[in-house]
Amino acid sequence: MPPSDHGLAALSRARDGVRRGRNDMLHAMPDAPANLRARAVLVATVLATVAALLASSWSSWRGVRAAQDALVTAQAEAALRAVHEALRLAPGPLEDADLTSLLESQRASGLRYVALLHDDGSVASSAGESLAPATEERARGGLSIRRIGDRVRALAARPRPPGWAPRDPPFPDDRPPRPPGPPGIAVEFVPQLASDLESRARLTLALGALSAAMLLAGAVLTTRLLRQSAQAQRELAEQRRLADLGGMSAVIAHELRNPLASLKGHAQLLAEKLPEGDASRKAARIVDEARRLELLATSLLDFVRSGRIERQATDPGALLREAAGEAAEGRVAFDLSSCPASWPLDAMRVRQALTNLIVNAAQASPDGARVDASARADGTRLVYAIADRGPGLPAGKEDRVFEPFFTTRASGTGLGLAVTRRIAELHGGVVRARARPGGGAMFELILPREG
Repeated sequence: MPPSDHGLAALSRARDGVRRGRNDMLHAMPDAPANLRARAVLVATVLATVAALLASSWSSWRGVRAAQDALVTAQAEAALRAVHEALRLAPGPLEDADLTSLLESQRASGLRYVALLHDDGSVASSAGESLAPATEERARGGLSIRRIGDRVRALAARPRPPGWAPRDPPFPDDRPPRPPGPPGIAVEFVPQLASDLESRARLTLALGALSAAMLLAGAVLTTRLLRQSAQAQRELAEQRRLADLGGMSAVIAHELRNPLASLKGHAQLLAEKLPEGDASRKAARIVDEARRLELLATSLLDFVRSGRIERQATDPGALLREAAGEAAEGRVAFDLSSCPASWPLDAMRVRQALTNLIVNAAQASPDGARVDASARADGTRLVYAIADRGPGLPAGKEDRVFEPFFTTRASGTGLGLAVTRRIAELHGGVVRARARPGGGAMFELILPREG
């Protein structure tokens, strides 16, 4: 029976769809070296920007610290000059009351304490409350500045007139007399302007560090999103390709089944009527090839078949034994010691998946070699494990064995494991393959209690 016009048209449309899906997938898969170079450029640009941002923030911080030190020094010198001026204008030594009046006049500038010191560092007169403990500081000339809590303490020697010298030992009478008052001056002040500048600098540095961290996080997130987007595009293109491939496969399988059934039936009749000999063997060969094509058509229909699964309480151990009886009777060793008594699943679909796995294991194992099969409950998951004693899986192809039409056997269709994965996905589960310790391959069909 020749293919119908409708079937040929559907086949043509499906073939064109497969071509479009393949082209979409190729366009959706960016060149790997170019993609890696783009990511490397992105990472290098972000790192350079972050380094420049941090360097700029740190340089600004160092500049602010230098400006802060200059402000503190200028404020200390201004406070000391105010005391020097008061000493210069005073008719005699300054008393505590005089220093108190000076302190009140300079309080707005941050002055909180002022003292006149003897040569031994003891306090001659003072105003305000000092945060510094008793000290033996001496004014030896120059300017001494140190921080004490939230204040700055400055110590300086009192300026002397030119030509001044102590009276002891005696000097000629034309030398100027010792100026009145102790020789040392100590002040404490609040460096408000410098503190405000430091707070702003700290805020700027923190914002720079936060910006750098956010930039790095954004770069990481962008790189991850780009990778996920590329992966999603590849998966979408692959799904489209598989959908079109499924449509074409369904058309092919449907259009081939009737001619194959007729071909196989007539070939069987011919083989039965022919006497033993070369013609009979050729007729038997036709029957075998027709059966293989029929198996391929059935596998194609199983692969493209979709729909809702019908979960029912099923004995998973009995289901495994039934599948083993169909696929490799007498060659399967069972371990059902941890198998649950019941599990909700679609018995017909799962039996088909197990049959495919056991057939695959039996074909991979040497003649007569045992296939190990087990079922166990792992929390809310049912785990079927099928292990063979064959050469194992090709390195790096553990996932590819589940792709449609991928096979390492000359007579294989490459659809059995793809159908098994589809059945697992319909149940909300997965099927995975790995190398078996000691040789061979291990396939696990994992089905959750609820999909």
